[in-house]
Amino acid sequence: MKCTRCGKEVANNVIICDNCGFNFTEHKQQEKYLKNPVDPDVPVEQRASLVDNPVLTLIFGSLSIMFSLLFIIKLVVLYLIIMILMVFITFYLSAKPSKVKLRPLRNVGIAMAYIAIGFILFIFAYKLIGLLF
Repeated sequence: MKCTRCGKEVANNVIICDNCGFNFTEHKQQEKYLKNPVDPDVPVEQRASLVDNPVLTLIFGSLSIMFSLLFIIKLVVLYLIIMILMVFITFYLSAKPSKVKLRPLRNVGIAMAYIAIGFILFIFAYKLIGLLF
């Protein structure tokens, strides 16, 4: 077999390459971490959604934060309803398959949706405590 690092021909039972010192057993143990994940296999007509879904998740996640902040500032119920809708759309889009390289965008969108939910829960708890005391 050939050495992965230097390309020199070595015996099959060799643990360390004589030429460059490459450790074959350590490489085999770490091989599962070195493999690049592959994009999900979807039909050709749905391939654009692999890019669109994470980007839309990020957009709707940021819109959910915006409407939660508008609700906190003005306490208009319409803002709360729109925020809940944006959070729902964010979670819906995040469940769909996406390109591996765009998953961080999806994760940021999900985090923003959770932050928006946290803002709303905080303001409700704050108002409830204000009413009780």
